[in-house]
Amino acid sequence: MTNPAERSRSALQGPMRVANRMHLRATGLDDEAIDKPFVGVVHTHSEVSPCVMSLAPQAAAAKVGVEVAGATARECSTVSISDVWTMVHETGPQFSLISREVIADSVELVLQGQRYDAAVTLGACDKTVPGMLMALTRVNIPGVYVHGGAALRGWSKGEPINFYRVFGDMDRTLAGDMSEDELEALNRDAMVSVGTCPGLNTASTGAACAEVMGFSALGTASIPAVYSQRIALARKAGEHAVRLLMEGGPRPRDWVTRESLENAVTVVAAMRGSSNMLLHLPAIANEAGVRFELKDMIDILRRTPRITSLIPNGPHALIDLDRIGGLPVVFKALLDGGLLHPHTPTNDGRTLAEALADAPAPDGKIVRSCDDPFQPDSGLVVLQGNLAPDGCIVKTADIPVLVFEGPARVFDGDAAARKGIAAGEFSAGEVIIVRGEGPRGSPGMREMLDAPIPIRQRGMGRDVALVTDGRWPAGTGGLCVAHVSPEAHAGGPLALVENGDIVRIDAQQGTIDFKVLDEEIARRRANLPPPQFWSGGGVGEKYARVVGPTHLGAPTHSYR
Repeated sequence: MTNPAERSRSALQGPMRVANRMHLRATGLDDEAIDKPFVGVVHTHSEVSPCVMSLAPQAAAAKVGVEVAGATARECSTVSISDVWTMVHETGPQFSLISREVIADSVELVLQGQRYDAAVTLGACDKTVPGMLMALTRVNIPGVYVHGGAALRGWSKGEPINFYRVFGDMDRTLAGDMSEDELEALNRDAMVSVGTCPGLNTASTGAACAEVMGFSALGTASIPAVYSQRIALARKAGEHAVRLLMEGGPRPRDWVTRESLENAVTVVAAMRGSSNMLLHLPAIANEAGVRFELKDMIDILRRTPRITSLIPNGPHALIDLDRIGGLPVVFKALLDGGLLHPHTPTNDGRTLAEALADAPAPDGKIVRSCDDPFQPDSGLVVLQGNLAPDGCIVKTADIPVLVFEGPARVFDGDAAARKGIAAGEFSAGEVIIVRGEGPRGSPGMREMLDAPIPIRQRGMGRDVALVTDGRWPAGTGGLCVAHVSPEAHAGGPLALVENGDIVRIDAQQGTIDFKVLDEEIARRRANLPPPQFWSGGGVGEKYARVVGPTHLGAPTHSYR
């Protein structure tokens, strides 16, 4: 059998590696520790947000597990960025998606540069989850992902708070229907502990995908960040990473297959999770050499019913799901409904069907069976057409109109859109297009929080449609199309739309088109000026020159 510590031994053995051993002794290791396999314990703990502040004690527990299992743990950390902060200033939204790449790249640098034999990675905030999964898959050494867990739910006046209520009350305060003091009082009660958002936001949706794909142990993602159980599960994760190394268990690329990716999309659909994961899953697939794109999700999103009632799509928080058995309840319901591939490997090597054999049944309030869903579809639709040949995403849940046709009102960039919309430069019946906000054009594919606010304040959220190659935040309202690919900056058709062009969005048929003759489209394309790359220097400039298309997950390196 091949020495399981072969990677690290190549950097440590023999007279030519005396400097390496010298450095390790300077870190406090003795000969016995140096002779053992090395396991990297990589986390994103910092004080930038409550999401990641629970990770340090969990990382410490994972290190104990590594040591108990007979290996030597080596801890390091990398960056995380809070989307709550990035969305509220001019350049902030550009950095959020870019941070996903920085996380994946930095973890690769350590795990490959230090030649660690296995890894435990810990994340919590929105981009840390896919960043860690991408890194594990890219390096493809035995490893486990540990999710940091959600925050406890806040309470106000004897009632639990739906986290999204804060955004609605912000609008009411701006409209003068609620005082700033009342808003601030709610704010103080809404989030009361460290951890990710209490509902099904991007971080928790990503954790669900990690669990069903095999990166994480089943039943762990829903445990709240502050629960002592997390210390025990992190320790077990450290032990399990060593076991995977010593016993030759599945590696990350064994978990990332077309079938497991389809399972992950099914889970996103069934829980009506964050549409951001439909961007991240193709990027994770890219690390395994699997081409998985938006069009591969069309049928899955259409056939999968919503079977959970979690915030923001219901009254229940992640802690409520945990109390009835966690994500395995959801997975088992989907498996019983014939919607999951049953033979994909889980974190411990068993097939999904084997691992879920004893999972609890749905409770009927938080999780239902596929035969009795909360809604018959996912509320997420992939559109294609001459305006988005490679696809885009629309959220159809809770909107009265699935077909919208009207003249285009074009804004080049978020800044122009915010200014124009605030000034009332739009009319009912129009399709408002905000272009130039894709991963290359922005750069970083900004999530545009402020632009829709004046529309909602005028009570016109359902009188217009919104289309962008960037991202719309949850709770925007109305028919909102995002992730248009190819993006305008890459010469996508969105760059060719002019004010007054008739745009038709049909979420029933899954199409999005602008009604312009082919000859006119060709004329406009011939006159389209070459794109100008971001010239603001720094990480944005580097990112803009290498980032790939949205429908492939905005990867920054070629398929392997």
